[in-house]
Amino acid sequence: MSTPKRRRDEDVSDAPLTLREAETSLRGAAGLREALARHSYAVVALDAADALAVRNCAEAGLAYFNTPEATKRTHRHVFSDAGGAGLCGWNKPHAAKEVLRLRRGGPPPPVAAAAAFGVVERCACAAWCAVASLVPEHVDLQAMGCQVGSGGGGAVSSSPFDLMFYPNDAAAARVPNSTPHVDSPGLVTVIPVAATPGLRVRNRSGVWRDVEATGRPCEEVVILVDAALQALSKGALEACTHEVAKADEPRLSLVYELRPAMDIGRAILEGDWPPDEEDCPLFMTAPPRGGVSENAALAGLAALVDEEDEDDPPAKRRRTSVGEAQVELALL
Repeated sequence: MSTPKRRRDEDVSDAPLTLREAETSLRGAAGLREALARHSYAVVALDAADALAVRNCAEAGLAYFNTPEATKRTHRHVFSDAGGAGLCGWNKPHAAKEVLRLRRGGPPPPVAAAAAFGVVERCACAAWCAVASLVPEHVDLQAMGCQVGSGGGGAVSSSPFDLMFYPNDAAAARVPNSTPHVDSPGLVTVIPVAATPGLRVRNRSGVWRDVEATGRPCEEVVILVDAALQALSKGALEACTHEVAKADEPRLSLVYELRPAMDIGRAILEGDWPPDEEDCPLFMTAPPRGGVSENAALAGLAALVDEEDEDDPPAKRRRTSVGEAQVELALL
């Protein structure tokens, strides 16, 4: 299946919300929450500087994937974090896709990606702050072991930033780029619109959208609800089923997934997290020594958004489960 030409999409506004609005405005945060709750995804526009960072990273990624495979194999690394083993660096899951996986605290990347990493991470944090009122009280990024920014203390983050290359060539013609799936055990996934369209999403009405068909490459990002966020919100938010279609040209896609630590992610999906407040030492009543972390600051921003936006109450919650048939705990 080849992707269509770029066209208008019924779920996407002609003037999408901007990242700056989502980060700094209560109205912007409310708009982002509404889009994620209504469609399971949202489209956010970047300013010129952020778009340039994404474009430079995409161009560097294309150049990297054209290097010899023997060179790329030297960039494959394995690490351990709380609850499981994971990958950094280059990997080839199947004939239709190559991945260069970057993580905070991981080995130095072979491409210049730091600026773009910061942009997609900010998008994910803006989404988390926007929807924090839909998850149990006191649940924040720090409690889930999420690491954002540069203050990770040397540990390897569970949140991957992937440069994904789809050759879309004859050798991969019989292998799907991807099958319909939701991202797990993530909270949200951020995907800048690629130069070669291919991302298809299914909204909460069950309708498939060629969401990149209307987007401006590197200037807009698509934010998807992931499985752990569906479980935490008891179905107020629904994980976005998506896939990558075949195209007539190679595709380079940047994908950031904000993930809890692996053991906490599994517990969330199994319905065993969060624990009761009195049983969990992570729910602190006094500030920690050494000041407030970036994660804690994000939690405070989310609380401010919730407190000030009382005219827009959260959607009624309903209990839901994320089944094994829908979710695979695969690292790649």
